Amino acid sequence: LPGIPRAEMLGYMRSAAKTLDALHGHWKVPHLGLNPRNLLVEKGQAWLADYGLVQLLWLPGGQSAAQLNPRYAAPELASGQHAPSADQYALALIYAEMLTGYHPQSLRRPSKSGSFRRTNLGRPTEPLTSAGRIDLDMVVVSDREILARALQKDPAQRYPNCLALVTALENAISDHARFELSNAVPRVITCAELLGEVPPVDLFVPGMGQLLSDITVRSDLRVIAGGTKNARYFFHREGFWEYVCPMQVFPNGLKLKLDGFRQQWKARPAHQDDWLSVFQLELPAPGAMSLLSAQRPIAVEVRVQVQPLKGKTVGMSEARVSIRPVWERGQHVARALEELAPRLFDSLRSFLQGSPEQRTEERLPFSYPVRVFPLRDGSEVGEPLEGISRDISRSGLCFRSNDPIETDQIYLNWNKIARMAPFALLARVVRRQKIQGGFETGAVFHGALL
Repeated sequence: LPGIPRAEMLGYMRSAAKTLDALHGHWKVPHLGLNPRNLLVEKGQAWLADYGLVQLLWLPGGQSAAQLNPRYAAPELASGQHAPSADQYALALIYAEMLTGYHPQSLRRPSKSGSFRRTNLGRPTEPLTSAGRIDLDMVVVSDREILARALQKDPAQRYPNCLALVTALENAISDHARFELSNAVPRVITCAELLGEVPPVDLFVPGMGQLLSDITVRSDLRVIAGGTKNARYFFHREGFWEYVCPMQVFPNGLKLKLDGFRQQWKARPAHQDDWLSVFQLELPAPGAMSLLSAQRPIAVEVRVQVQPLKGKTVGMSEARVSIRPVWERGQHVARALEELAPRLFDSLRSFLQGSPEQRTEERLPFSYPVRVFPLRDGSEVGEPLEGISRDISRSGLCFRSNDPIETDQIYLNWNKIARMAPFALLARVVRRQKIQGGFETGAVFHGALL
């Protein structure tokens, strides 16, 4: 997995928090250098290393605690304040990073590992002079407010101690677990009922699993899994390939990142701006083809479309890459792309510095109009909002809308798909993001694991 499962991570957090609070309570010495490298996992427990070194050795020697541990140092350490809540700040950053695989401060590079067991995250290879803005977009909704309090710049606004932070996170998960076990809200409901009407007497309401199977099995799409970094490639029956990956973006970054790709493949830029790059290039035909076709290179268009960030200059986004023939079709072109498309995707991902795919199931392109019914307190249904779904899997989906989704529970109805039109599926919002032209929402279906 690219990140540590939440339940396992909270166990490590509780062990570390109890130790930190107990040590400070007895010796009045905070750790001040907490990072994933000195949290060691053995037999299911987190062991704390390097306790006392910063305050008893490095600070008397004139070293700055903020410079010794810049990726996880609380802001007050830069000015010489050494309150114990600095450990809580570091613990919150570690939790968010180990859970998602990304450091929550936007000016810092993503971690190369999402696990205590395989991490090497202590001191960065380059000095970091800016802490950057805290960005918790990758963290599940239930944890964001809790972590935001632990990451307050003012130490007085944080939790009383490290254990209080962990307890708040555990309680938030318990609240979500209670929702998952609730049978009061039906997982599948007829749209007629949502609209206050009487459904047809002979209408059979299938289970959620059956409906999800119906819409996630695509005859026009073949999924090729097993690529590097858990990559999944999509081959469309129309003859083109597609791939999606998370990546970090910054102003003019797309053009800079893809310049190496352009040089490596001798590609001709057809269009380039902050969010879209289009290249045309010629690929050699594989040697297994006939002499005639082997002498003729295959012209393809490579399109890299990045989801724009709204109100941000730096942050995590998503790149959608497509590869399609420019003019020639046929069996020899299809066979050539079968071999060459994964190589192009691997090359693009390396230049884009794409992050590993975190989903455990294939998410399929699914661009259909969707009606979103807000659900309050499990009983009050609001007026439907119009949106467009982007991708879907058996566990969740992503969709866009002009208006924000303000409730945690929603019903989703694809009224333009004949099989799905009479029904609505229950989902829980786990991510909200303002984008150019509206809002993007991520949701999991009721009963699906995060």
